[in-house]
Amino acid sequence: MTSGDSLRYLATRQWQRGVFGARLRLLFESVLDFDGMPFTSGEIAARSTRMGFPISAAEIGGLRCGRYEAPTFRTVEGIARAFDIDICFFLEREPAQNIPASVELRDPRVASMVRSLSDLSEQALATLIAAIDRRKDL
Repeated sequence: MTSGDSLRYLATRQWQRGVFGARLRLLFESVLDFDGMPFTSGEIAARSTRMGFPISAAEIGGLRCGRYEAPTFRTVEGIARAFDIDICFFLEREPAQNIPASVELRDPRVASMVRSLSDLSEQALATLIAAIDRRKDL
């Protein structure tokens, strides 16, 4: 999807009801600040506003809970910048299953785990992947 398509898509509000809120909640549940704590609506509102995209904590809270379902493009852009993610995370037609990998690596626990994995032998890594795959099936 090109950025022009994304803009038209957002402008015509053709996305599924509740998709934006679900994606926003996923970010709030998954992205941690540099202290390892989840962001608050107020923190994201302040970051967005500092970057030139004024938004209130109440508006973000309304988007999170589904009270508001049709944010403006500037609001979406501000929230994406506040989370330091590509705006396409919100604009793609297919519902997001996971947050972008670059965001996941901001979680200090995930980053630490990835660094630890790089030291494993091929056999140890294969064993670990198999164990994770079995766990997903439970």
